Amino acid sequence: MGMNRHYVYQCIHLVVRMIRERIVKDLGN
Repeated sequence: MGMNRHYVYQCIHLVVRMIRERIVKDLGN
């Protein structure tokens, strides 16, 4: 699990980025 921690963190960061972009789009419109 320790070796995959970086990969898991990268996946979570990517998902959070996608959600944030979607929220920004909703707020923009």
